[in-house]
Amino acid sequence: MSEDRLARNSTTAINAVVRALGTLGQLTPAVAQKGGYAIDSCNITMVLIMEAMNNNPLTPGRKSIFVPASKLEFWSNGENMPMSNEQLVTEILGLLGQPVAIGMSISKDHHFVLLPIDDNNISILQGFQGSYTLVDWLAWRGIGLIPKAEFRQALRDLLSDSERSWTNAALKLFSFALSKTPGATVVTAPKVAQDIVDWFNQRPFIVSYCYKQL
Repeated sequence: MSEDRLARNSTTAINAVVRALGTLGQLTPAVAQKGGYAIDSCNITMVLIMEAMNNNPLTPGRKSIFVPASKLEFWSNGENMPMSNEQLVTEILGLLGQPVAIGMSISKDHHFVLLPIDDNNISILQGFQGSYTLVDWLAWRGIGLIPKAEFRQALRDLLSDSERSWTNAALKLFSFALSKTPGATVVTAPKVAQDIVDWFNQRPFIVSYCYKQL
């Protein structure tokens, strides 16, 4: 697929998400239909984002060697070969060169969506439970654009054994640190940053992932 076509497919998918979930008036009932979840639930936010993009089916990815077979994500079929962090990173980075949206789950129980925008940039879409909604994210970070090389390094740092490295990576990927202007929400960047620091108080690992064609 050409870079131009990849960009068009990703833009179409992101626009579909914004049209369906871009305001609290849309996000609130969408979350409620899933049954009793908080509006900032990262898991349900990821599910809703993936559903809003298109009707293509989800493909289960690999799962972590650190996760028991009895603990599966909604997309898991229990038959995927357990993988190390390094193996999972290699697979996920490879998928980012294809026209797919990737749903990722990392410990301690955070979920988010990745889309390749072009050969050099990706988009991150998410809410963060107890901190901010998808609507807040869109207001502060837009489509969460980040250079692919920067994301690759941040993901590796997130999975390192250095608390300083994984904390800084978590702030880069999940807070509003890359924003240039304040968002039009009641959520503040310092509060979100502190929420992220407090949440990632132990070394993260990739739990599992899924993807769908764009």
